[in-house]
Amino acid sequence: MPKAETSACDPLRRTGRFWQPQASLKSESTVEGSPVFRQLRLEGIRVTPEGRIAPSEAQSDGVPLVLVAQIQDGECHVMTDASLPEEIRCHLCEPDLAAFKIESSLVALQTAGVAVKPGHFKTYGFPDLLDQVAVDEVVVFTRTDPAVVALGFHVFSDEIFGIEDGATLVAACVSARQDDLSAEAWVYVRPEYRRRGLARKVVVAWAGAMRAAGRFPFYSHLIDNTASASLAASLGLVPLFEEKVIERADEDRDGSA
Repeated sequence: MPKAETSACDPLRRTGRFWQPQASLKSESTVEGSPVFRQLRLEGIRVTPEGRIAPSEAQSDGVPLVLVAQIQDGECHVMTDASLPEEIRCHLCEPDLAAFKIESSLVALQTAGVAVKPGHFKTYGFPDLLDQVAVDEVVVFTRTDPAVVALGFHVFSDEIFGIEDGATLVAACVSARQDDLSAEAWVYVRPEYRRRGLARKVVVAWAGAMRAAGRFPFYSHLIDNTASASLAASLGLVPLFEEKVIERADEDRDGSA
């Protein structure tokens, strides 16, 4: 395929509204102070000097072809996969992406023969008042505990915050991703134990432990996951940003269950 001209179609060259790493890092108070950057770091994604995204480690979950993050003041940051060929990149619809709309770019990539799929996620932080929620029922388990293994949570981090009924682990929260700066929650309650406030308790216990360890706790979910959205609302979590992504059809970026 002949290489297309990029001066008129490369969004990072064509507009100042797209991600400019040096200026944005300053305005976002560096990686440590930016929720968007913290989330990218958790997912094993780095921002290149050109303002594009690339895997930062072998354990990376994969890099979306396009990632648009809209923070709470409405500002959008648009980042594209550093490995995306220019003849594919030029199909992206820059004005729509800058307005937090990915549909036209999704169609354009599909028309160009790229197998892609969309994703839409919402990410929250935890208010301090959650420290007042009673978590006396919550026990900290290790990943090798038989009850943890039976629930399938042994594949996550070493500490699992759960509630038992007898010898059965019926509710649990764990770090789906975790590094020295941040952690992201994954929570599950057995169906027959739902609507009893157990998810609230295990999530609050987990968040408190992450804070005590100096980590910023995140809670994220797919935009259409109504159960996770309801839990966030019941906890009074603080919306931080939304992400819309276009990723390769063989990749998967799950939200919290």
